[in-house]
Amino acid sequence: MLRKMFQGGSSKKQGPRIAMRDADEDPPRDAPVRPCEWPSENFMDRAGIKEEFKAYLRNAGLEDFEANKCPQYHDLTSSFVRRFEYSSSRNSPSVMFDLYDKSYTMDLEDFTLACKLPSWGSIRDPPKSEFRNFLASITVGESRDITQATIGSIHFPAIHYFALFIGRCINAKDEACHMCVPDLSILRSAVLGDQSYHMGAIVARRLHHNRHNGDFFGGIYATRLAHFLEIDIREGDTELPPAYLDYNSMASHQFVERPESPLLYRLIFDKRRVFRITLPAPAFFDSQTKRRYVITREEAEEYERRAEAARLHAAAQQAITAAHQYDPNYSSSSQYDPNNYYYGYPPGQPWP
Repeated sequence: MLRKMFQGGSSKKQGPRIAMRDADEDPPRDAPVRPCEWPSENFMDRAGIKEEFKAYLRNAGLEDFEANKCPQYHDLTSSFVRRFEYSSSRNSPSVMFDLYDKSYTMDLEDFTLACKLPSWGSIRDPPKSEFRNFLASITVGESRDITQATIGSIHFPAIHYFALFIGRCINAKDEACHMCVPDLSILRSAVLGDQSYHMGAIVARRLHHNRHNGDFFGGIYATRLAHFLEIDIREGDTELPPAYLDYNSMASHQFVERPESPLLYRLIFDKRRVFRITLPAPAFFDSQTKRRYVITREEAEEYERRAEAARLHAAAQQAITAAHQYDPNYSSSSQYDPNNYYYGYPPGQPWP
């Protein structure tokens, strides 16, 4: 039995069609199915990066993509990823995929439209050499090859968070701590408004890669294509638990440290030097004023000195407040009162 999940139309062109597959040389593999992670409004509010993140969405043409947080399903995702193929023919690029037990072919433009991705730019594979300067403009201490550059070396938290959104959601990556050229292509679109490369082709290549590597990610695209093709979600297909880039996720990605309060952002210069910056810190990470996307070591050290001075001042104020709670008249009272005996400190509490 099927349940109807969507109503909607498909392409006005010849459109997607059911495909006959040749026998696979290697049988499709099995792997754990995991959900893509959506941005967390609550976390972005707490970190003070929400407005900047939304601006990056607009730059990259991803507002519709992010706004529709569609459900993801176990069997639908598994059937989709394990047989996904991308043909990058310059004249007629296309994708082939399964949704449950049927195979479909779709031209790249229809695929891009159905997945709510922008369709500007070239479909060719972005070259690494084109992104070295951009990588250097947003990271510090990153001398490795682009394919080994870590997300943690990104300084500004809004850009850092957007890079995780690209890896864990848009590009459906199993492992997101290292960046790759497709990640940087989308990130450059977000930060600089660049429209050089076709995001549908970038995602299609990634899904083709996921077919052979790691856990199965990509349920967002499986669900949106089912919507586009008016395919029912099967009764009994398990909905994957919603996943978000919230505090727990950000702590696991070493974006922030535990405990949760205050929200301490890890600003990394190298393995030996990590600064903790309390978020939100809009003035400290103001790219328009600084005219750059990195923090200098001198700025970080000055922040650390001021933060320590503020901490010592707050501790002194607390000590003064505690001392004022002491009233020597209470000690000479002939009538015992446990509240007076503790000079304003509740029983069981430590002395300051």
